[in-house]
Amino acid sequence: MPPRNSESSPNSAPLEAASATQPSSEIHAATEHAPPKNWRRGFWSLIATQFQAAFSENMLKWVVSFIILGMAIPQAQRDRLFVLIVPLLFSIPFLLFSMAGGFLADHYSKRSVTIATKYLEMAIAGVALVGLALHSLPI
Repeated sequence: MPPRNSESSPNSAPLEAASATQPSSEIHAATEHAPPKNWRRGFWSLIATQFQAAFSENMLKWVVSFIILGMAIPQAQRDRLFVLIVPLLFSIPFLLFSMAGGFLADHYSKRSVTIATKYLEMAIAGVALVGLALHSLPI
């Protein structure tokens, strides 16, 4: 608890000595670390990238689900595809590649890993789009 009167405590002597020799602006600059000027751009870029990835994945999941529902296959097989196979296909990449992604992000620039991942996602979405356009689910 700070002293109530104008006497200083023995613990405040180094601070008073430092403030007597340095201007207060230098003391605040030394104790506070200001974020870089472009941190907001990087933060909002990350948020936009995360939103785009979640939106694209869910959109593809819904499109594949509706294609399966519209296929002329028996209901038991359609239900198995819709309930078991589609969620499994969309969750396995997280399990398989999360460790590799963490390793790459630790050893390389996170920005470079994110950009490479986005290019890979676009290639996979392109293959999925070709498969959907050809009405070929095995692609």
